[in-house]
Amino acid sequence: MQLIITLSDVQQKVMAQMIQDKDYWAGHVPPRTYGDLVKWSVDDYLTDYVSNLEGK
Repeated sequence: MQLIITLSDVQQKVMAQMIQDKDYWAGHVPPRTYGDLVKWSVDDYLTDYVSNLEGK
């Protein structure tokens, strides 16, 4: 699946900061691209959702 997302100027600025901020990321390894950041976010939400379903 390929998606196109629309971000506000503020959201774009925050994403740019996140990619630059090595201290924020475990192991100090930030995502390389905006696409990686979005994929990591989606993966985290899906993992959380599946865990929640398994806990019911």
